[in-house]
Amino acid sequence: MTEDRSGKVSTKGVPAPVSLRRNILFNTIGSLMYQGCQWLTTVLVVILSGYTDSGILALAMTVGVMFNPIGTYSMRTFQVSDVEGRYTHANYCAFRILTIAIGVALVSPYALFVSGEPSIFLTVFIYLLFKVDEAFSDVLYGVDQRAERMDYIGVSQFLRGVLIVLSFSCALFVAHSIDLAVFGMFVACALVTVMYDIPHALRFASLRPTISWADARSLLFECWPMVVATLLISMVVSVARQYYSYAFGVDQLGLYAAVATPAVLVQAMARFLYSPSLVPLAERWTSGDMGSFISYLKKAALLMLAVVGFVAVGLSLAGPVLLPLVYGQSITDYVYLFPMVLVGTGLIAFLWLFSDVLIVCRDMKGLLVTDAAAFAVSLALVIPLEMLFGMNGINFVVVISMAAGLAIACARIAKLAKRQSVRS
Repeated sequence: MTEDRSGKVSTKGVPAPVSLRRNILFNTIGSLMYQGCQWLTTVLVVILSGYTDSGILALAMTVGVMFNPIGTYSMRTFQVSDVEGRYTHANYCAFRILTIAIGVALVSPYALFVSGEPSIFLTVFIYLLFKVDEAFSDVLYGVDQRAERMDYIGVSQFLRGVLIVLSFSCALFVAHSIDLAVFGMFVACALVTVMYDIPHALRFASLRPTISWADARSLLFECWPMVVATLLISMVVSVARQYYSYAFGVDQLGLYAAVATPAVLVQAMARFLYSPSLVPLAERWTSGDMGSFISYLKKAALLMLAVVGFVAVGLSLAGPVLLPLVYGQSITDYVYLFPMVLVGTGLIAFLWLFSDVLIVCRDMKGLLVTDAAAFAVSLALVIPLEMLFGMNGINFVVVISMAAGLAIACARIAKLAKRQSVRS
């Protein structure tokens, strides 16, 4: 099987693309399963092992979050929208190995510092291996997505979700070891990578890692704005929460987090919904058919709005019943936060969508301006809004910041489309 610079595979028998509906359905269900099962491990560790191991796992997950944008270089959208094949899939695999190595080298010393004890560092490092496998599988998913076979991704994510829960819970129940539990997660997911993801991605392209220093340097410089943009969006929420913790106490932030955490699944679902649209959008952008590009973008945005709106309204109505069932009656006084949490979460998802569209358009300057503006607005508003509205101030900061970023992104995309239409 060979691949030319256009990304086309010359071998016969390559699986044909499937419908957008099938891609959305499989990708959304599988990815939500994976995210939900990862959340479930944080519940199982408390039930099966106690709060000490829960804290160690939480620390490991925090380090994992730091590793992810470096290890993946936040370039999945760049990879799948490279429809002209400027870089081959083998180039992307080689570059991912490089960024993973950089991520491990940068994050490991920090992990050693924050762990405090060798035994805790061991757990954190094993979890880092789990994230390494996750980062490498992401580049394989990029191969599948470019071929418009995201049903493979959905199956992979579903398998991973089931296996991490089984391996994690069995190790904790039988061996009472958080290290073995996390190692079990790593082994289970690595098996999925080797036995399912790699064979399926090989149907579309050669994956033997090859890249020139010139191409590696080009990708490092061309894609760094995406890493910064990812951090800026996440920092909007982080700054709002960290200041509230500083001003009102970590226990108060804990109450807010208990209400807000379930809404993260809505944000994840929204990203999974629009992700299958990125390749068709890139093809329309590259062809110069701006009418079709804008029409397709509107359809993707409207689908997100309809589904996220429906889920948000449903959860807002169910929140007063469901949240006390999960957390107990002590959370009842804070249920009022949930609707605005969902609005903010939905707007974050929309900013991700339009940020990814800017990447499709290769407007890295616009990407940085958009997400930097959202972050700047959050810095300007965090103190007055949280002092005035308390916990709900966190939500208002997120909503206004994301809305500001969205306005700039939409204006930027409209300007780019008009310019591209004139060139065509």
